[in-house]
Amino acid sequence: MEPKVETGHAGGFILSEASGSRSRENVNLAGSVELKAGQVIALLASGSDAGDYAAFNAGGSDGSENAKGISINDVDSSTSEQKIAIIARDAEVNGKELIWPDGITDNEKAAGIVELTALGIIVRLLIVAVALGAMLIGAVPAPSEHGMLAMSVVGFGILDIFRGSAFSVQSLTDAINKIPFVPGRLGQIIPWNEAGITTLSVMIEEKSGVLNLIQPTPRGGPGETIAKQKRTARQLTVPHIQRDDAVYADEVQGIRAFGSETQLETVQGKVNERFAEHVNLGFDPTLEWMRVGAMKGIILNPDLTVLYNLFTEFGVAQPAEINFALGTTGLRKRCAQAVRLIADALGGVTYTGVMAECGNDFFDALLENEDVVNSYKNTDMASVLRSGYIMPNGNKIYGAFEFGGIIWENYRGKNGANDIVHTDKCHLFPVGVPGLFKTVFAPADYIETVNTVGLPRYAKQIEMRNGKGIELEMQSNPLCYCTRPAVLIQGRRA
Repeated sequence: MEPKVETGHAGGFILSEASGSRSRENVNLAGSVELKAGQVIALLASGSDAGDYAAFNAGGSDGSENAKGISINDVDSSTSEQKIAIIARDAEVNGKELIWPDGITDNEKAAGIVELTALGIIVRLLIVAVALGAMLIGAVPAPSEHGMLAMSVVGFGILDIFRGSAFSVQSLTDAINKIPFVPGRLGQIIPWNEAGITTLSVMIEEKSGVLNLIQPTPRGGPGETIAKQKRTARQLTVPHIQRDDAVYADEVQGIRAFGSETQLETVQGKVNERFAEHVNLGFDPTLEWMRVGAMKGIILNPDLTVLYNLFTEFGVAQPAEINFALGTTGLRKRCAQAVRLIADALGGVTYTGVMAECGNDFFDALLENEDVVNSYKNTDMASVLRSGYIMPNGNKIYGAFEFGGIIWENYRGKNGANDIVHTDKCHLFPVGVPGLFKTVFAPADYIETVNTVGLPRYAKQIEMRNGKGIELEMQSNPLCYCTRPAVLIQGRRA
């Protein structure tokens, strides 16, 4: 009799999920797509089906290469688009019942699991296991003469896991770059034109107050031809930011219960936890700190020492600080003065508006200014005077409103006990200017990354000399700057 093979059931891969329907979503499935229950899916970002879901494809370039959920049911959209139910977040799933593309590599699958983990979808690999420290079952022969299963156990030490391809520089770097970047306020409102470079420093030239990168040329080949006019060039070393951590043997010993995930998945989960912690609490806030410095024209180290003063580095005159005298009338005239200064510094370059990031006392005094109060009083926007909020944007700022052709925002953020924006100051800059702000990323200082294009983050693991664990090293090498520092204006409350 021919044996029958039982296929996956709808939702059979789900081990646990959040209460109610928080783990699930109903989404559109792209046309001509067939999915099985437990199949990993992706959100298409381009093409005629952009915004719809399709099967995960690690080699794609249309958004299908990013795992965004798991199909709950078998479904076929060969005739028309249709709604499907998916696991989108906050659930535990049986990795043995997930369906991946044919031919997917271990590294590609590991990267997909990291993306699911970032959504709160924990992939568990259910296997028969025995808790013998760092030992895993290699095979299960027939029952022994004692009626027990005779287990063939093979040594698989914790260090063997780290020596595998899943923990190479490339794999770890892929994993840490899969962690979603959570931008600070300046990362939200300013396009930073991010780009990787192949060197550890950049040559920047100043011409008529505008800063430009000088492109490298091949050794022995022709250089860049420039007009005979006065320029200033400086070589700026890209800052190196590094965090060190470790995974010790006793952290992963004994935490894998019988019948739970493999030791590889346990260690990967531990490493990913460390990555997420350092990215969210270290690297992302530091990048925002550097971008605030670029907005001011003076980039500081976290200890408040000056890293680069763009005005003095390139001999660009720093605009005089404007006293907005918020305790007096005539504020609209002073706003117009600031806008004209910025427009004049831009010359013929177009812009769409002016924004100001304000300290707490400056913003409070601005809301109480007589001209501001009279502008909003007895209008539909009078509530702004009470709340100061028209665009809270996920609490990245305390408040915002428009007056005098400027959008004023109360910047939220501290460096230790110090306000990132001085409580009595504001910083004005134009928006909508092409290429005004830039971020470049240099490569890591590893043999494996020599002469490669820099990535936002890197990670590497090194075996401890005493064999007690693995040292983790995470780094980023960003440089943020403003290409037209003459448009950056500082203001004070009084």
